Amino acid sequence: MKKSKQKVITGKRLGAVFAGILCIPILCLSAMAEEEEYEGVKLDPVTGQAVSDDVVVDTEETTDDLIHLDSDCAYSADEQLYYYSCDSYTGYVVSCNVESGTYTNDAVSVTVTDGIGWKLYRDGTELNDADISEITDVGSYTLEIVSNSNHNEQLIRFTIVGEYTSLSVIEVPTDCNLIRLEKDGTLSSDLPDTISLTEEGKYVITWQNPYTDVVTTCTTTVDRTAPELKLEAVDADGRARSSVDISDLEENADIEILLDGKEISYSQTLEQSGVYDITVTDLAGNSNTYHFVILIHINNQGMVFLTLIVLLTAGLIIYLIVSKNRMKVR
Repeated sequence: MKKSKQKVITGKRLGAVFAGILCIPILCLSAMAEEEEYEGVKLDPVTGQAVSDDVVVDTEETTDDLIHLDSDCAYSADEQLYYYSCDSYTGYVVSCNVESGTYTNDAVSVTVTDGIGWKLYRDGTELNDADISEITDVGSYTLEIVSNSNHNEQLIRFTIVGEYTSLSVIEVPTDCNLIRLEKDGTLSSDLPDTISLTEEGKYVITWQNPYTDVVTTCTTTVDRTAPELKLEAVDADGRARSSVDISDLEENADIEILLDGKEISYSQTLEQSGVYDITVTDLAGNSNTYHFVILIHINNQGMVFLTLIVLLTAGLIIYLIVSKNRMKVR
């Protein structure tokens, strides 16, 4: 009895093994069929979001140390770069060394992923063939990304501020905190988000992003006073009857002199008669124009020449008179 039971059990085990072996090829064929039939979407390895075939995906290894500031921007502390994405593309398509909305005294460097169209504007005017690897000219900039549907999307904006500025305000970038405001060497106890530049003077403005700990300082001088100079011998009606001397010209100011509409070289003393327009411009871009006329002017050499002519003319007249009298006597 015991041997018969053991044979039955052994037979069942062999049958189970046989069934398992037969199922293996069936399962493999089923899996291959499912793999061929699957038509799901691709996934972005960075964000995990669905990606269509016509979307550019940024697969560079730049996301390991990123600090995500919002849904469209992240910061890399190791590279000291800000990465930006947009609605038209998946992944980060632009990197920049400054945060969007910032004011800076330094050059700005921007990189756009290959194959993606972009446009750069300065003070509202599009710059053709602009070099975005190093932007140095003073002005307010906007970078737009052009999608496949030719729809422009404003991505980043920044302002390069010079030693002197004509700006009326400076706004602290979003999510940043103003930590120091100095004017003409005096610290301000008021730390507003918008700094008014209505008063003339030198401003040193410092803010910090609490999420990245990046500290930015912008220094500039507000000067809206037009430069002046002094013109000797010019009367209240803008006329001069002698040479005109230029004095009290502001240091580092640029001066342009037009005589009868044509530019002439700078000279501290103006002697030639004619209509003058002198424009003086300071480093802040302020300018002032002076208009006057030098009437017929005779200098020392001219006076000597005129005197000689008068003497010669008088001598000739006397000679003719004497000669005539002698002829009458005869």
